[in-house]
This record gives sequence, structure tokens and C-alpha cells, in this order.
Amino acid sequence: MNSFQDIYNKIFGNKSTPINHQEVLVRSEQFYVDYGHWKNSFQLKDRIQSIRDSRLLKLRKIIGEPDVHILSTTTSSGIAISCKDQIEITEAKYLLEWFKDEILKLTYKKANADVSLIARDEYVETIEKYYLKPIIDTEPPYDQQYGNILLELNYLDNQPSFLKILANSYMDRSYKKASPFNDLAEYLLNV
Repeated sequence: MNSFQDIYNKIFGNKSTPINHQEVLVRSEQFYVDYGHWKNSFQLKDRIQSIRDSRLLKLRKIIGEPDVHILSTTTSSGIAISCKDQIEITEAKYLLEWFKDEILKLTYKKANADVSLIARDEYVETIEKYYLKPIIDTEPPYDQQYGNILLELNYLDNQPSFLKILANSYMDRSYKKASPFNDLAEYLLNV
């Protein structure tokens, strides 16, 4: 026997179920022109410096601007940069692109790039992601470098929420121990 809520949802639809859409992340030519100007400007250096300073403060348990959250587990490490009221959507997208480009300068390849839209009752959540993987040696133990890297920009109703850089490593004998995330952070935040 169906519950009242099941019958109600069949008749009127379940409003709590989000509508999802996912597609390949594609940037326009104009985006790359504007991005090129941005990355050759003082704005990139100033923003990276503010993120670097905030990360160093957070390691001392002090909140900076923009607020940087430290993520650390046995197999995953990273940072999440709060964008709210600090970083506009265009700059957040440029930062996502710039971090991807800098990681690809290492021995990494782009494994996936997608954008997801999730329509919820109160807002629309958009997630732009790049998934980057190290180019693996031909024989074990494989050099995983920093591990697989996820770059994710999350925004709500076209307002950026956070930008995440997350390295996930393998704990398998077939792989060499991953390099510390701190080394990757130093590489990315030293412009």
C-alpha cells in the first residue's frame, strides 16, 4: 500500500527531487581572449597572493580573505577557497582555468571536463569541474605525483560559492607514495 506522500508525489510531482543536467564543459573563444588578458594582468598575481596569504593564515587557525579551508584525510588533501562576496563569477572561472593550466604544465593530462546544473526548489546549483590525472610510467611502481586532481567551481544562482582543489592519492603498492599536497599548493600559489 502506498503512503499518502507517494500518491501525492505521483499526482503533483515530487518538488524535493532536484532536476539534474550534465554536459561537457566548453569555453568560448571570447572567454579565452578575456582569460588571456586577465592572466597577464596584475589581477591574477593579486588574487593568487591573497589566496596564498589566506592559506598560510588558516594553517595558523586565523581566517583571512578570501577564506581558505584546508581539506585533509588519509587519501585526499586540498583547499577550498570561499568566493562569496570576495570573488566574482568571471574571476572564479578564470581561476579554475588557470589552476587547470598550471597543473597541466606538470606531467598531467585532462581526463574529464564537465558542468552540472542542479535545479533545486530555492536555487540553481552549477558545478564546473576538471579532473586531471598524472601521466603514468610504463612499469610499476607508478609515479602518481600528487594523485588525481579534482578542480571544482561551485556556484549558486550564478554567484560563486567556492573553488576546490583536491588531490586524491592511491594507497596501492603499484604506486609510489604521492607527493605532499603542500608542495602542489606552493607551486600553484607562488606567482
